[in-house]
Amino acid sequence: MVLVKPLSTPMAASTTLSCFEGSTIMDTTLYRSTVGSLQYLSLIRPDVSFVVNKVSQFMQDPRNTHWSAVKCIMCYLKSTISHTFCIHRNSSKQLTAFSDSDWASCPDDKRSMSGYCVLGKNILSRSSKKQPTLSRSSTEAEYKAIANASAELVWIQTLLGELGQEQLTNILAKPLTSARFILLKSNLNIQLPTSSLPTSSLRGRIGSNDLSTSDQAKVIELD
Repeated sequence: MVLVKPLSTPMAASTTLSCFEGSTIMDTTLYRSTVGSLQYLSLIRPDVSFVVNKVSQFMQDPRNTHWSAVKCIMCYLKSTISHTFCIHRNSSKQLTAFSDSDWASCPDDKRSMSGYCVLGKNILSRSSKKQPTLSRSSTEAEYKAIANASAELVWIQTLLGELGQEQLTNILAKPLTSARFILLKSNLNIQLPTSSLPTSSLRGRIGSNDLSTSDQAKVIELD
């Protein structure tokens, strides 16, 4: 793969993969190990999530057409080897979700592909997979993709809310579990003092030598 020609896309738009087309490859272990490595790579390269999901569907019986698709992915990665997944710092809690589907895109079982991504300043969540059930129309396939994206969006909003400061008042309003209480207590800055911080103590005793003669007389009168 060192001398191969780089490609600008990981898969051609006209590519259709089937589990019945092509001849079975001899080295199935190489195919499975290569695709397995691409699955790990897709965690930091969302641009290959769809194509890696496609070639992952033929692990049980890879054909030469599937191996050719894997080679195209490798050629694309060679041309973008310096690209990486960038994360930007941002305090905004505004989220945006996008979804899409490809109706009956699988030639074998006629199931649709769906994908979504949830964005803040960065990609927080994404998915690209075949829908578990058949869709009677492209509209139904789109609604299924929207439902998956909406469920993920609600879950992320709930998670961010639990991690945010608006949940800090729970410690003041109701009893909590030990783990939850300790977490919120740390957000209140209730902790052991360090050696660098000044500490004070209210404990001690007042000796008679610490009082003046007039003050000692007043203490005697009070007694």
